[in-house]
This record gives sequence, structure tokens and C-alpha cells, in this order.
Amino acid sequence: MSDSPLPPENLPPTPAGNLVRVALVLLLVVLAVLGVLMIWGVSDPEMLLKGFATFTGIALTGVLLVMVLQKRS
Repeated sequence: MSDSPLPPENLPPTPAGNLVRVALVLLLVVLAVLGVLMIWGVSDPEMLLKGFATFTGIALTGVLLVMVLQKRS
């Protein structure tokens, strides 16, 4: 057995890890859409930023909730 403090690399993904991955992909998509809408002048920038802040808050709350509720192994 090695003395490395790091966990083995072949651990299965946790529900929180999967949710973080999905949230990051959605975050990138939302940022891209917001950028396009702001460039085209389709919507008010303040409304877009409020929507982005709401999405970020919900995503972070969801990830933290899943991390707290997942089973400890």
C-alpha cells in the first residue's frame, strides 16, 4: 500500500459529482446564450444578469444539497 494521501483514481462518480458536471455544462450554455443575447441587443442586460444569478444560486444550492444528503461510504 502506498503512502499517498490521495484517493485511488478509479473511484465511482458520486451523485454530487454528476450534478456538478451537469451544472457546469448548463452554466457554459447559459453564458453563451446570454452573450449572444447581449451582443444582439435582444434583451435588457440587467434582466439577463438577474436570470444568470438565479440560475447560479439554484445550481449551487442543488449541488450542496446533494452533497449533504448523499450517503457516506
